[in-house]
Amino acid sequence: MRTPRDPDTPLNVGGGPRVRRKAETAPPVKPKPRYVEVADQLRLAIMTGRYPVGTLLPSEADLCQEFGISRHTVREAIRTLQLRGLVSRRQGRGTHVESDHQVSRTTRLLGSIEDVERHGRDTHLVDIHSRLIRADAEIAALLPCELDDPLLLIESFREPRDPAAEWPRAWNETYLPEPYSGIRPDIEAWPGAVYSLVERRYGERVTSIRQEVLAVNLAADVARRLKVKTGTAGLRVKRTYFGRAGTPLLFGFNTYVGAQSQLVMEIKAHD
Repeated sequence: MRTPRDPDTPLNVGGGPRVRRKAETAPPVKPKPRYVEVADQLRLAIMTGRYPVGTLLPSEADLCQEFGISRHTVREAIRTLQLRGLVSRRQGRGTHVESDHQVSRTTRLLGSIEDVERHGRDTHLVDIHSRLIRADAEIAALLPCELDDPLLLIESFREPRDPAAEWPRAWNETYLPEPYSGIRPDIEAWPGAVYSLVERRYGERVTSIRQEVLAVNLAADVARRLKVKTGTAGLRVKRTYFGRAGTPLLFGFNTYVGAQSQLVMEIKAHD
């Protein structure tokens, strides 16, 4: 029986001179952009009470002088704080401190079915309510489907399993054609994405997902659920999941508060 070789022992290839592996070195850490460093310092100043909630940050000119940076860098730093939900900005009124707790996370524009599956594992549905409905004219145009088609509607919040994760909280509405409504009793206990439950129960396979993103002003019912004012800017992401036959298996809508979210999409060159 051969004794496993110690991975730190040099290789002896073909009985020749021993060859020692070249030590691997970690890639250099890229420095943060200057605007990110400034945003981090301002965030710390807000969280430690230097700039309390309800007050104004210094003017652009003062920040330029304090940090030795350009107005463009200041504006990018302030924009970063806005995306984190810490400040708001209005022309002629300065930068107002809204919160001393960072609430912003990143909403990624998912680029593959694997990304969607990972998203289903990293987040989960909470406060789930489901019911059978028939499509009215608005729903028929939105999905699309035929008027009066029977559908299973699942309403819930989608939240990250880890509170420190980057996904923001969303209001979720999922519509399934009636032939797939048999998943209803299993939704709350299912740990992954809803579409994967459909695949398992009905032997289907999602072959493609169409993703559409719309900037919206939040309607009263959604704004209330997300605890913001009616008309607040939001992002609504619609995903249509297609099965083997090319017909939709389900339609999912995630609605986010705009000030707490940004969309990130990676575009890569072909090999």
